[in-house]
Amino acid sequence: MDNPGAAACTPESRFVLHRFNGDEVYGFRSAVMWTYTTERGVTLWFEVEAAPKGARRCEDTAAMGLWPNAELGLDLPELDINSPVGQEFSIPGT
Repeated sequence: MDNPGAAACTPESRFVLHRFNGDEVYGFRSAVMWTYTTERGVTLWFEVEAAPKGARRCEDTAAMGLWPNAELGLDLPELDINSPVGQEFSIPGT
């Protein structure tokens, strides 16, 4: 999925950075998800890259024109593909 010209950030595709001076909101440029088995069960892995266009940036980063990316692994005892639907994920301290 590639969407480099995202004009608006919809709830279905948003990447939010909660910063000390406000939230930055981006649409997705790309997002992939896959699973692999582990000794403890299954890991559901996400990789997301924000789209540079159409972003709502904080004042201190607006002129830079940069966009974030993130990787997140969820360790699950078993795979229920519907369990993460509608959830928000947060990586504290980053």
